[in-house]
Amino acid sequence: MDKKQQFDPVVEQPYTPESLTVNNSVKDEEKGVESYSMDPYIKNTSENKNLEANTILPYLVRRRNSEELLPRPWKSVNQLIIVSYVSAVLCCFLGVVANHFAWRAKKTKNENRYHETKKFGKRSVIFIYLAFAGFLTMCIYIPIIILNEYGYL
Repeated sequence: MDKKQQFDPVVEQPYTPESLTVNNSVKDEEKGVESYSMDPYIKNTSENKNLEANTILPYLVRRRNSEELLPRPWKSVNQLIIVSYVSAVLCCFLGVVANHFAWRAKKTKNENRYHETKKFGKRSVIFIYLAFAGFLTMCIYIPIIILNEYGYL
């Protein structure tokens, strides 16, 4: 054996899951393509509906930054969650709805369902802005109403 071959690192083969097997006996008559079967532990579950896509071809799944998924000024889903808690303190109902959508955005991002992450992130941002607008409206109109009640305006 050559000395150079002996000390070369082992080259990893491309990802080929053992659970993805070609069933040679079954052929699709119309297309002429072999069918595939999966082990039951890789099939989709109610907790993770995209388990097949993430398990079988993980090298094709591109992790996306939160910055790409959220509206422009927001950098991460964690930032969205923190601001949704602040908006819940300022305007209770709208802030709680914003918090709900922020946590759903985080959950769907962890499950690699990026389209739903965009949708929930956008809804959370809308409710955060509504909560802050509601708080500012209350800060302006409540003093006006109180001053008008006592005859100062």
